[in-house]
Amino acid sequence: TRPLMATATSNSASVTIAPSDWFVLMNKLLANTLCLAFLLAAVTPASAQVKIATINLKRVFDSYWKTKQADVRLHDHAADLDKQKKQMVDSWKKARDEYKKLLDDANDQALSASEREKHKNDAEAKLRELQQMESNINQFDTRSSTTLAEEQRRWREKILKEITGVVRTEATHG
Repeated sequence: TRPLMATATSNSASVTIAPSDWFVLMNKLLANTLCLAFLLAAVTPASAQVKIATINLKRVFDSYWKTKQADVRLHDHAADLDKQKKQMVDSWKKARDEYKKLLDDANDQALSASEREKHKNDAEAKLRELQQMESNINQFDTRSSTTLAEEQRRWREKILKEITGVVRTEATHG
């Protein structure tokens, strides 16, 4: 074997290892590492075997009675919100019909100029009311969707946490 060659300079020292020595050194390191791994494996007690179980979480989640109960509650809440939105839309349609009538009256030449002007002002006020109603409906729709999504997320997390807890308990004791 070749000896290690060392060279020294004023600022640093460097060691140069011949390629054949490098190969021998790496083989020794690998052999020692493998021996250590086998030793650790032999020392590990046989009773510490790992047991693995799998579950179909989707099936467990979907068939869980609390999931079905939460689905019914969420569906009822969504139906209530839809009912409220329908009432708002019906009010908007009624206001739109009133606006159209006021606009027709504002353009009716059979009425006096002062009457037409009054209907025109009323139509403008009704138009602002319609625009506000549209804005309220859109905001309600956005809030409703957000509320339902958040409610669904919360109960899903709660149920998954409960299922996970049962699985962990069974894994440690069963």
